This record gives sequence, structure tokens and C-alpha cells, in this order.
Amino acid sequence: MSLVGDAVTAPSMHNAQPWRFRYVRPTRTFELYADFDRAMPYSDSRARGLHIGCGAALLNLRVAAAHDGWHAETRLQPRPEDSALLATVRLTGPRGDDSDLAPLHPAITERHSSRFPFEAKRIPDDLRGELVEAARREGATLAFPAPWHLQHVLDVVRETEARVLTDRATERELGGVVPHRRSVGELYGRRRPGLRLRPHQKWRPGTPADFAGTRRVAGRDTAGFEAEPQLACVSGTHDRPEDWLRAGQAVERVLLLATADGLVGSLATQPLERPDLRWLLRDPVTGAGPPQMLLRLGRGPKGPWTPRRPVSEVLDVQPRALPGEEVAQWIGRGEVEVRLPGGGLAIYTIDGGQEVPLTLPSPGLYRMRWQWMFNNESGPFTSPLSWRTQVPPVRDKRLNDRDPYCLVQLWHTSVE
Repeated sequence: MSLVGDAVTAPSMHNAQPWRFRYVRPTRTFELYADFDRAMPYSDSRARGLHIGCGAALLNLRVAAAHDGWHAETRLQPRPEDSALLATVRLTGPRGDDSDLAPLHPAITERHSSRFPFEAKRIPDDLRGELVEAARREGATLAFPAPWHLQHVLDVVRETEARVLTDRATERELGGVVPHRRSVGELYGRRRPGLRLRPHQKWRPGTPADFAGTRRVAGRDTAGFEAEPQLACVSGTHDRPEDWLRAGQAVERVLLLATADGLVGSLATQPLERPDLRWLLRDPVTGAGPPQMLLRLGRGPKGPWTPRRPVSEVLDVQPRALPGEEVAQWIGRGEVEVRLPGGGLAIYTIDGGQEVPLTLPSPGLYRMRWQWMFNNESGPFTSPLSWRTQVPPVRDKRLNDRDPYCLVQLWHTSVE
């Protein structure tokens, strides 16, 4: 479903994507579960980072629901005895209190963690204020450290980076969740950073963590990062799972608003993975609550798209069929070879012509395969490359309010 497709674009600690969803059709309720198989017990022993990532996915789900005109009735930890069930979201009718989230929807597909150098230009105070308010709306606090406190925070980050360089346990754990061992050239072309890797830096504290560790990665550029990164700390009132979920929603709301205003950002999780260093991030003057996440924000190049778990892997729909309704199967498939330019490409979905942006690495010959499911009576469906789709207006009635679904695959066959 498209709502879950938006939810899974959320950032998470080391891109672990530790979530699962269940959709209960009779009550139009999404259930968000922690996927503890993707937990990192060494780096995240209390699963705090896991909860923050799931909170970010929850915020995306709420944004997508608001964009589609739904009011999302959200409950955190609805069954305390079930630690895996983190939240429920029931779609109850027309937009309600979350209607102000709808304008953030375009930023969901635009937001990518950037591990590149940012401009040194300061974020304007009025925009900082808007980001602070965005976090407050989700029950968290966002603070940009004062100059004297920023230096202290950078000292903590420097200490963290020094420890990571000699911590083999962290490196082994990251090896299970960060796909940096795939060929850089295969993914992005030569001399481009691979997944979750940034250019090798002319070292400065506070820049993104280098997930290559001490290994050499062929084809990586060297870049000079900003001397004083613009860091912001998200804090909560307490330090319980519910607070972590609220912090995760605040983090994503801040990042989406920042993206909509032309900023880029990334998570700085490693200082918070060390309990003895995490508490040193607190501002002793303001008395802020427990630090939950550091964000690096600014203006600079967008980060690359990173692979996501397919919706079919993380979503369970129950029941699969309502009484008197047949479960739809793939009823059509097409494939074409087409010459495409590099850069942006727009693909239109079958459910209303919504534009889905893609970025192609280079011009060349591409092969596209698409297959779709919905009732046979729904009528013909043309290639996703066409300017319009051919679905009759009676589609919704015949589908019993079930969304049609289309899977599109696109891959390079030759480079010009």
C-alpha cells in the first residue's frame, strides 16, 4: 500500500529499517511493530535507536495519511504487555488535527541523508524557529547548541570517533546492516560514494560517521567538511520507549520540514550509542531532558537514494480477503526496452496518475518491467511510461475500496 511505501522511506540508525506493519482491513488500522531481528544489541543495547527509527516511520505514515485526506488516530504502545507493538494508526475519516502534516508529503521522497560537505552559511533564525516548533509539535525539544556548547558537543563527537576506530565489535555489527561491501561502481558509477559511505574527509569533528572504518574503499573522493557543523539535538522529557517514539517522530518532522525549505541533513547516532558520552551532550544551562538524537543540518548536495525493504516484506494485510471478496493476483505483466537520458525520470502510478520521481545514473539503454494487480473487470492498463493511465471510473466500487498495486522494475542494460 502506498502509505506504507511512504513510511519505509524513514531514516533509521545505520539504515537498519527495523519495522514491520500490519493492516487490519475491517477497522482500517495500521499496526507498527518493532522488527527485533534487525536490532543491534551492541550499539543499541536498550533498543532506543530502534524505537526512534520506528517513530520516524510512524511520522511518515501520518503524513501520507493526511496527504490522502485521512485523519490518523494514533496511539503509542497500545498494549504495554506486547513490547513489539509500538503504535496503531486508525484511519477514521476526513483530516483532523494532523492536516498540517499534508504539505510535508512531497518531502518524503526528496529527503535523503546527505554525508557530503555542507555550506558554512548559517541557517536563518526564523527557519531555526520553525524547526524547533516542528519538534515541539511532536512532544520533543530541538535545540541548536550555543557556540560554547557546540565546542563541547564536538569534543564528545571526536571522542566517539576515536573509540569507533578501535572498536571491532561495532565494525562487526555494522557489517550486518550496512551494505558497504557492494561494488561502489555497480551502484553509482566510478568515483562516487557507496551506500552509507561519505567522501573520505579532510578530518573535522562532527562530520558524518565513516562506515568504512579503517578499510580503504577504491574510488572514493576526498572532501573538506565544514569547520563548525550546524548540529541540533533532539531531547525528550523522559527516557522511556514512548519518549523514544515521540523523539523519532520529531526527528522526521524536523527533517521533512528542513527538506521542504531546501536544507539537507543526516543523523549523527554514534555519540548517543555510548551511554557514558550520551549524557555529556546535555546542555547544563537549559536543563534539557535526555538527548535522543543529533542532527547535522545545512545547505549542500543531496545524498543518494538508499535501498529500502520492499513493502511486501514489511506489510501483512489481515484478513487477506473480506467475506465474498476474492484475493486479487497479478493479472498483467509487460516489459519493454527503451533508451532513456540520465537524470530525472517521472513514472506515473495507476491509481490517479501520481508522479513518482526517479534519478537515472547515466544515459543508456534501460529495460523496464511492470506488473499489476486488481480485478479483471477494472479494464486495461498501459505502460507506466505513458502520460495517462486507462482505468475506468468504476474501479473503486469493483475493488471494494482496495487500492490497486503496480510493481515497476527498471535496470540498466548498456551505457552510452
